[in-house]
Amino acid sequence: MNMPHLCSFRVIILFSFFLSGTIFAQKVQFIVVPDQDLYLNSFVGRNSNKIEHIKAFRISEQITYGQYKKYLSDIKKDSNDVFYESQLPKIERQESLNKKYQTSSEFDDEPVIGVSQENASNYAHWYQRKQGLKNKIYRLPGIHEWISFYHANKTDLEKTLFFDWTINAFDHSIFEFAGKDDFPFYYFQKYKMDSPPTFKLKCVIGNSYKICAENPTTISKTYGYYANEGYPDVSFRIIEINDFDPFAKYVYPFQDDIKLK
Repeated sequence: MNMPHLCSFRVIILFSFFLSGTIFAQKVQFIVVPDQDLYLNSFVGRNSNKIEHIKAFRISEQITYGQYKKYLSDIKKDSNDVFYESQLPKIERQESLNKKYQTSSEFDDEPVIGVSQENASNYAHWYQRKQGLKNKIYRLPGIHEWISFYHANKTDLEKTLFFDWTINAFDHSIFEFAGKDDFPFYYFQKYKMDSPPTFKLKCVIGNSYKICAENPTTISKTYGYYANEGYPDVSFRIIEINDFDPFAKYVYPFQDDIKLK
């Protein structure tokens, strides 16, 4: 497996991307991912002939800051100040950047960054309530779903500048040794606010301006990011599914001690 490498030149691309006139519709746009039979394990470097059937679903473009601001505006009306402030985009140890990012409309049409996995999951919860559809589920994608999306949109996704959060927990030892020929695509670990930091590691997937991989799908088993932190190179998407959800028991509340007010 070719390991990811640092792509410092993408920082320049990121800067121009932020200042470009790229327009993203403020209404969340979804892409249909059709039913697929895939050798999922081969995408993450496993030698397996096992075929997995992925049912059709819809996945959003990366959520923009403008779209995320609609969530912030909504919860500000009926949540306490502490909860509202906890949902603001925040990149750890980057206070000057945070201040500009949180007070400017300059980045409204770009994918939102600095949003923790917890907050991204809360956004999906809020979005589901806003839709008012009892027969649909909105949440972060699982690794297997993102791979299915990548398989259908490979060229476009290779141009992205930000990772995507997934719903999967991260554990390097489990990914490497549990099931030599069968990657644990449904591995999830719930945690509480006072859980050890390792319990809060989650998978990101794709490519970013910081880290490039010849095969973006391998990132999910290479790097773990803390679910309660925001990062400058991680955004998120949400998916819409209509059928049985293997992650249903984990979705709401996503974290025991945080509930959408």
